[in-house]
Amino acid sequence: KEGEVLEGKVEKIGQTITEFGDKDYLELVTDEGKKFTVFINAVLERLIEKEGVKSGDRVAIKYKGLGLSKKTNREFKDYILVKDKAGE
Repeated sequence: KEGEVLEGKVEKIGQTITEFGDKDYLELVTDEGKKFTVFINAVLERLIEKEGVKSGDRVAIKYKGLGLSKKTNREFKDYILVKDKAGE
């Protein structure tokens, strides 16, 4: 949902097979112990690479809602991702 934030520790970054083909995903565990699987789109992929996110890192992911590509004029799911750098 737009504005929703998911925060926790990255347990795993991997790939799975879906009905739409191979998809990258991130497993996140909250401080309460709830496990979430987040499928990685192009926006999240860029943010994960930019922040250097790997298993064991703490992150917060905020869903900004649908964005509109200026190049293709297509809608996409937009996110903000912040890595907790306190442990570095």
